Amino acid sequence: MRLNVHELGCDMYSSSPHKWLQAPKGSGLLYVRDEVIDRLWNTIVTAGWDEPKLRAERFQRIGSSNVPALWGLRAAVQLANQIGMERIERRHRQMADYILKEMVQRGAESWTSPEPSLRCAIAAVNVAPVQITESKAGCGRRKGSASAAARHRRFGFQHRTTC
Repeated sequence: MRLNVHELGCDMYSSSPHKWLQAPKGSGLLYVRDEVIDRLWNTIVTAGWDEPKLRAERFQRIGSSNVPALWGLRAAVQLANQIGMERIERRHRQMADYILKEMVQRGAESWTSPEPSLRCAIAAVNVAPVQITESKAGCGRRKGSASAAARHRRFGFQHRTTC
């Protein structure tokens, strides 16, 4: 989903690209508006950690960087751009709409915004409690109904589902 942090007017924005861009686990993005960057405190003490002239770069200096993760993030961004963000978003929305429709037809309660522009590739549903029989409960579980946590499901689609 396209995002313009300047239009949002946010001070900070973070992202987990390993979920949406297929980037390596442990990679991440952090946007900090320049006017508030001086209010952030660096938690890693390394060369330049307290040098305000470095601006955002001081948060990237972490000693021994995970270079493969950074290259993997770069490759993930390149692949997404190659496929096309509009194409990826269209496919994500299509898959989320499909799973939401199918789950609701099977009796699940939608916890997803009815406004498609607000949900992108996420479909959240709540399913009715399921009676667990002893044969399905497995070792160490008691007979009874599934917990509330087990009834709530959130589905997200990543661009490996593109065609």
